[in-house]
Amino acid sequence: MIQRGTYQVVPMKGKGLGAIATTFIKQGSVIVDSDPGLLRVMIREMQVFDQQHLDLDRRSECYFDLRATYFQPMLEEQLLLLPQGLQEAIMGLHDRAGEASKSVAGIFFTNAIATEGDDFVLCHMVGRFNSSCQQNAVYEWCDREASASVRAVWDIAKGEEICIFYGSTGDLLKPRRERQEFLRYWGFTCACSSCMDPLSDERRARILEIKRAFEDENVIKIPIIQRYELAKEQLRLYQKERVFFSGYFQALTNCVQLSQSAHEEPQERRHLAELAVHHVKVFFPQNDHLLKECHKALGLTSAEPNLA
Repeated sequence: MIQRGTYQVVPMKGKGLGAIATTFIKQGSVIVDSDPGLLRVMIREMQVFDQQHLDLDRRSECYFDLRATYFQPMLEEQLLLLPQGLQEAIMGLHDRAGEASKSVAGIFFTNAIATEGDDFVLCHMVGRFNSSCQQNAVYEWCDREASASVRAVWDIAKGEEICIFYGSTGDLLKPRRERQEFLRYWGFTCACSSCMDPLSDERRARILEIKRAFEDENVIKIPIIQRYELAKEQLRLYQKERVFFSGYFQALTNCVQLSQSAHEEPQERRHLAELAVHHVKVFFPQNDHLLKECHKALGLTSAEPNLA
């Protein structure tokens, strides 16, 4: 489902600009439908540059400065081929180096996203979304259409800021200190709800602890009832932390699979199965097998669903 005209970019205290929802946005809705890649650096071009600077730490300021200088002429040339309006939109994006040192290359490497082939592209609408460790949206790149889209991963209330996460999904469950250190590359210290909550690290550490327990081959030695309670605890923690990736769906499917053997009440089993069906329909619509297994769970049949 595509919801057009659902946000506006406005000044945000301590953040510069940000995207605010102007209406309720339902989970799974496409917020930005087609945001073309306007500027591009090919992976092979990055590899050539990196080969020339093997001695540099790739998170050092020296590396960033040299990279910006190296790619500036190429990116300036690409920028001048665009209509004036798009040039101005791009130059209005954030540069981690600051306003005084703003450059096309600085803007590019501050806001670029990776393609399926590991090239880097700049899309001016995606570049307007700030980062949060409790992201409520995610960007997706499509090579076939050479454009990006932004989709809601949770329901988003009117007036709520729409945020993606600048790191990888594997970074989401790291402690606050590590996430903040990583995100400082973009020139800010994350002050999202999770980073400001002193109990968040404890909850995310517990998510990881349970995740590792389920990945251990000895998990089958844990009694079913206890295993189910662990799965439910993990799902509640994912929802409390609003962490959509890094194992959320696996936690949900663990609950669905174990609820029958644990003799959960039919109403709760149906609720869990409905969550799984909704998730698959929205985020994995082409996976017929997964949808079939979710429907099996929703039917509360005698056979246990296989959502692995």
